[in-house]
Amino acid sequence: MKVEIPWKDRIPERDGYPSVVYSIAFKPDGTQLLVAVGNRILVYHAADGDLLHSLKGHRSSVYCVAYSRDGKRFASGGADKTIIIWTSKCDGILKYSHQDSIQCLVYNPITQQLASATASDFGLWSPEQKSVSKHKVTAKVLCMDWTNNGQYIALGQFNGHISIRDKHGHEKIRIERSSPIWSLKWAPAASNADNPDILTVGCWDKTLSFWHLSGARFGAQDIRLDFDPCSISYFDGGEYMLIGGSNRQVSLYTKEGKFLMVLAKLADWVWTVQARPSTRQLAIGCNDGTLVACDTLFNTVHGLYQDRYAHRDTMSDVIVQHLITDQKVRIKTRDYVKKIAVYRGRLAIQLPKSVLIYEESTQDSQYDMSYSLVQKVNQELECNLLVVTSMHLILCQEKRLQLYDFHGDKIREWVLEATIRYIRAVGGPSGREAILIGLRSGDVYKIFIDNHFPILVVNHPHPIRCLDLSCSRNKLALVDEKSRVYVYDMKTKEVLFEDANANSVAWNTDMDEMLCYSGNGCLSIKTGNFPVHHQPLQGFVVGFSGSKIFCLYSLEMQTIDVPQSPSLYQYLNLGEFEKAYKVACLGVTEGDWRDLAITALTRLRLDISRKAFIRIRDVGYIELLERIELSKQDPECNENIIKADILAFQGKYNEAAKVYNRANQARKAVEMYLDLRDWKAAQEIVESLQDGKEQKYNGMSMTDLLKRQAEWLVDVNDYKAAADMYWGAREYETAISILGENKWLDELANKMRKLDKLKRRELTMAAQFFEKHKAHSYAKETYMKIEDVESLMDLHIKLEKWGDAFALAKSHPQYAKRIFLPYAQWLAMNDKFEQAQRAFQEAGRPDQSLFLLQQLIHNAITENRYQDAGYYYWLLAQEHLKMACEEQKKKAEGKGLGNREGRLLKRFLDFSSKADIYYAFNSIFDSETQPFTTLSPQEIFDTSLFLLRSLSAQGYEVPYGVSLTYCLYALAKQCRELRAFKLARKAFKRLSDLRLPALWRRSVELDNLMIRTTQFADKEELFCPRCGSANPLLSDDKLSNCVVCGHKFMYSFISFETLPLVEFKLTNDLTDEKAEILMKEVPVIGDVGRADEGIEFTDDGEAQTLQIGEGSAEPETGGGGGGGGVTIIVS
Repeated sequence: MKVEIPWKDRIPERDGYPSVVYSIAFKPDGTQLLVAVGNRILVYHAADGDLLHSLKGHRSSVYCVAYSRDGKRFASGGADKTIIIWTSKCDGILKYSHQDSIQCLVYNPITQQLASATASDFGLWSPEQKSVSKHKVTAKVLCMDWTNNGQYIALGQFNGHISIRDKHGHEKIRIERSSPIWSLKWAPAASNADNPDILTVGCWDKTLSFWHLSGARFGAQDIRLDFDPCSISYFDGGEYMLIGGSNRQVSLYTKEGKFLMVLAKLADWVWTVQARPSTRQLAIGCNDGTLVACDTLFNTVHGLYQDRYAHRDTMSDVIVQHLITDQKVRIKTRDYVKKIAVYRGRLAIQLPKSVLIYEESTQDSQYDMSYSLVQKVNQELECNLLVVTSMHLILCQEKRLQLYDFHGDKIREWVLEATIRYIRAVGGPSGREAILIGLRSGDVYKIFIDNHFPILVVNHPHPIRCLDLSCSRNKLALVDEKSRVYVYDMKTKEVLFEDANANSVAWNTDMDEMLCYSGNGCLSIKTGNFPVHHQPLQGFVVGFSGSKIFCLYSLEMQTIDVPQSPSLYQYLNLGEFEKAYKVACLGVTEGDWRDLAITALTRLRLDISRKAFIRIRDVGYIELLERIELSKQDPECNENIIKADILAFQGKYNEAAKVYNRANQARKAVEMYLDLRDWKAAQEIVESLQDGKEQKYNGMSMTDLLKRQAEWLVDVNDYKAAADMYWGAREYETAISILGENKWLDELANKMRKLDKLKRRELTMAAQFFEKHKAHSYAKETYMKIEDVESLMDLHIKLEKWGDAFALAKSHPQYAKRIFLPYAQWLAMNDKFEQAQRAFQEAGRPDQSLFLLQQLIHNAITENRYQDAGYYYWLLAQEHLKMACEEQKKKAEGKGLGNREGRLLKRFLDFSSKADIYYAFNSIFDSETQPFTTLSPQEIFDTSLFLLRSLSAQGYEVPYGVSLTYCLYALAKQCRELRAFKLARKAFKRLSDLRLPALWRRSVELDNLMIRTTQFADKEELFCPRCGSANPLLSDDKLSNCVVCGHKFMYSFISFETLPLVEFKLTNDLTDEKAEILMKEVPVIGDVGRADEGIEFTDDGEAQTLQIGEGSAEPETGGGGGGGGVTIIVS
């Protein structure tokens, strides 16, 4: 690091006050510097030291000055116990005082709050306040500083206490030391991101310590100083500290407190040192009135070997960077780094009193980089240049070179004739490496470190500034003091190349004929004997590897990718494919690789072409190369075919076709155009070689072309055009398949109409597609064209075209029976059950008819549709009756089976009875479950009686879904209203034996109690229409028969009342037909009878009586309908 003094001022004593610089402060923008000296405040221009103002507002010495955060105000305080607030234009605007002299001032970094401190108190003032808030302190305050967020302030006191207070002045933490705290500073937030709010304390026990905001110590122990620190200031963004004090020096420390170097030596104590904002300038104020401004210049300390670059960071750290992968490793030395050297896996770091030797770890992954300390040379070695090899250190001092081993022992020394200007390690065996040395005299020497004698390489006429050796060690490039670059042949010593405007030079480590040099804002690249390629570049070239150039600019190493394309194409133009391939390997674009590959292929340099195509992974060209290599093994190989293949791959199809034709390989030309889908060009070649359309030339015809074109259209998803091509090629099935799969039925129908009916297979295939997509009319038309009646019938059935199916069955009765079963199933699925039942019968499947009815019955009962259930039971009964009649006929013909007729009749009666029960129960269920009913109480009463009489038959099981509870409950409710109290008691008694719904239980119990209060009698009873006897409403014995004559009561299935009807039986000599005739005749009203025919008719005004047979007109009152005749009473 270099320190320069841009300006300096010795302030004389004035007005009888000593010229001591107690405090200085920079304006936040760094343009002005405030100086508290004597009883004045001096304002300097910070850059050049011009005195701008001399302010006199205090009556005594000024001890402190401070600028506000926005630079609009500054404050001063001194021995006169007053504080003056000044504007940035140096106008005093406010003054307030304390009880003692002002020791220090500091503005809050966030707000406009100003803190001032004296020997007895400290105050807080802001423009918003009318008064100053003051707080007592235990001892004189010597220094203070705000935290970065402005929430806390630290006070350093004469008794050694450090008081940390909040922004309201209340003490939060107290740290006790043994000596006065003359300086303290909070570390900038940017420099301590991991540990914010670190307080640096300079104590007059000659120590430096660090503390957390919580009062805990930061760091293991205090750092010992050899002086009393009077001022601490952070520098360069907080990376370093400036400390001045009783040693009359300003020293540079790391932010961790490690001493680095002395920046300035003064004649008296340093009371204050401040860093200028946003620069590397500092200002120093001394006890003798000296004011010094210093500019610090950081030198670049670095080392480079191939792709490893190491440089110094924050004066004490070393960063090693891999320039290719951009990996970085930081090595913390915690000391001042003076020199750095890199060689292969070695890294040497020179410190003030030692040299550290690091070795790169070889156990880590190739993607990781780490260094470990292997040796430490504990000697203070002075040198201008430092070089490290695998086993030695080389120190350069003017004309002298010294060789040390890693133990610090000097092995060898060389003394040269002139000052050494440049030194570079150029490799070699371990322990026997060679170095190149450039002297001020212009001589270039090579020294092997195991040899005492330098070897003169080149005697150049001007001093050497930079040099480098090519990777083959046959050429030497150097830059001299005249800013010219030279390339020497190491054997002949001849100058091979010379150019101007150069300040550094580097050979490419991967290619012997390529070097670069920089100068005058330009980068120049020289390849072989080609012209130099220039491009803009700022900085110094220090390395060249592959297509990457390493450039040092503004203390930073940059990696620049340079294009190698110009060199590549220059070699291609000369036909030097090996060198062109080497250039491409350095790094070119994919397009450059392709150009190299194609150019080499055109010149039939298959080895270079293969490598290039493999590099860009062009599988097509690689396969072409394989075919070419195989074909070249054939002794009869035709180079024209190879050239045509290459032309085809390059897209020069017309030229390739001409070459194929010249080689008598027209088929290859046709196949090429077919692969390109250029049907027109292929057709032209075929037609030019054919005599007829269907003739083939070399295995190719127009039909083949159409097929190939159709295949291509399928590949590109143009199916409609593909179908047309297949149809033109007479591939009818393929065309039909494409049209059918894509549902283009209209186009398919048009083609079917044009197709001959003898093409039954194709037409059938088309009809199947029509049938699949339910195009009934097209399918019907196609089947009729080929006269396939059976398939046409199946079509009608499958598409449910029953009208067409039955019409076809009329003309072709042999297919009629195929209709009824699917028709019946369709009817059943569409809720046309009666028609479905008849259809099942027509289809000869009565079992399906019965199964359908049984399913309908079950569903109806499950869904509480009892009226529908009764209807389906009636249909089921009718089916069994028909089956019984058929069985009777079969039995008469001698084909019957046993007692099947009787079983069918028994089922008929059973199903008929269930039909009546379900039909009646539907009314009861609706009356109990629906909120409203159209039935009268009498109708509900009669229906309940009917159900109970029907369900109470001996041995008769209650049908599924019918509830005896519902029937009894409905009857009981209506009995009370119709005054059938006796029947009601019987109903309630039977209800009590049954399990009732919870909602009915209480109501039934209450009604049962209420009915017992009534008389034990019914208002009406049931009279037999045959014998006239009275019958109980609900009998346990005869059920639905008269208790006297056994006559079975007949019911109306509208209201379920008992009808006054009497069943009669005909005599044996009276046929059914004659009885029907007699019943249809209009009877004669009067006393005249027809005794000769056994018929007598009477009318007494209340009833009309008809008697057939012998006996009187009075009905018999006994027997079960004896043989004296049958009486019909019509009321």
